[in-house]
Amino acid sequence: MGNYYGVKEGRTPGVYNTWEECQKEIKGYSNAVYKKFKTKEEALQFISNGVETKVYNIDDIDGDTDLIKDIKSERELLKEIDELRKENIILKKRINELEGNKIKEDIIEYSDNLNEREKVFDRKNPKSNELIAYIDGSYKNDTKEYSYGMIAFTIEGEGEYFEKFKDEYSEMRNVAGEIRGATEAMKLAIEKNKDILYLYYDYMGIEKWAKEEWKANKKGTQEYRDYYKSIKNKLKVEFIKVQAHSGDEYNDIADKLAKKALGLK
Repeated sequence: MGNYYGVKEGRTPGVYNTWEECQKEIKGYSNAVYKKFKTKEEALQFISNGVETKVYNIDDIDGDTDLIKDIKSERELLKEIDELRKENIILKKRINELEGNKIKEDIIEYSDNLNEREKVFDRKNPKSNELIAYIDGSYKNDTKEYSYGMIAFTIEGEGEYFEKFKDEYSEMRNVAGEIRGATEAMKLAIEKNKDILYLYYDYMGIEKWAKEEWKANKKGTQEYRDYYKSIKNKLKVEFIKVQAHSGDEYNDIADKLAKKALGLK
């Protein structure tokens, strides 16, 4: 007695009498599911997940030409579906390639924009209406004092600024210094009649509170937010985030100036 081959997932699911027939339906078919059985009933149960069904093999049909035509048509349809599936896979791969290229293009464009911004923010060649400032804040636990440090660049030259404070804002610790540094940078830009301030900072709240993207809950953050609102129409502030203690030369200088104000190293 021969074996029967049930093809659950293949070009044409069904039961086949020979391994050669089965191979034609599964070879080259991705994720094909098939199994060998001793009886046709077992094979039928396998491909129908245990549900009784009729799966015809053309070789078993004697003279029923309409049924043969139906089965052939169904097999042709399944082959067409398989071809469409392959085309769909190719199409998806192509879409992924195109999306990948688009992402690469976006990265290149973003990098180009960054390069252009770096040219604009070139501290050695600021325009006459620009001020570039790096700020940082610090706090001294034993004295409850906070401070800011700032290095600023204009077409006229560069300057270093630092100062310490002890007041009602001391409870905000070094954040109070960060806010004071940002405020002083804005004041300096206005004092020097600049139209644009490129403000480099390492604490995200400096930008978020100013733009009201973070809720200002304390008096210090509320006053900072309100001050920015009062000057933003006469001074364009470009907020630029830098990574703290990442080796950025001028961020490190601002950090040292803030510590210097407190007598820290």
